[in-house]
Amino acid sequence: RPVLLYFHANWCTYCKDLSANFAALTKEGYLKQFTLLEIDLSNHTTDTENIMENYKIFGLPALLFFNGQGMEQK
Repeated sequence: RPVLLYFHANWCTYCKDLSANFAALTKEGYLKQFTLLEIDLSNHTTDTENIMENYKIFGLPALLFFNGQGMEQK
């Protein structure tokens, strides 16, 4: 299945709004066609810096889409 990778933080206002939207879509069943994975980047650590660098995330929220074969879709 395709994957929707969602990067967020608890201090990010836009992230809170987007999280609420994802919750509503999940309840309605719209996300059944994707696997939704969430990565919480709330704490600034070496690990979170490495994740952001690896996925080329420059700000939050960020969404990445991967097809069923694991290839990122731009």
